[in-house]
Amino acid sequence: MTEKIDWQTFMNQANQADPRTHPIGYFCGDHSAKVFLWFKDINELTDALLFGEATIYDFADEPQELSTYQNKIAPILERVRRDGLNEGLMQELNERTRTTYTVEWWGSFETLTSAKGEFAADLINEFRDWDTSKKPVPISPSEIDEFVEFISSYGA
Repeated sequence: MTEKIDWQTFMNQANQADPRTHPIGYFCGDHSAKVFLWFKDINELTDALLFGEATIYDFADEPQELSTYQNKIAPILERVRRDGLNEGLMQELNERTRTTYTVEWWGSFETLTSAKGEFAADLINEFRDWDTSKKPVPISPSEIDEFVEFISSYGA
């Protein structure tokens, strides 16, 4: 994505995207609110972190701040493009961005609905209003529409 992009619009669209058609995403924010953002592929996701989050947190218009931010996270995002989304790289990213925002989860919609990992398991149990200590059960096809609606406003 090297063409001129309105990153605010891009991020708003990612927040409103349907994860069934934009299956790669992350759950991110600051102390006041967190949201899911969904993308077509890992390149869109990494571009959103590199450029879009800078717009959300108001330092995209400050060249020095933007440069510092991008220089801190670009090497990690290159590894994400090469190696995929994993917990270790998410932790590295969060070490560099935690004063601004944190990514609590990233991955595929399929992984999220399969209850794989602690975040997904807790989210699914919360969706069903189950005790989080209960063993989670993946989202069934009959629940998918309601689950998509649930996560569209989760954390906001």
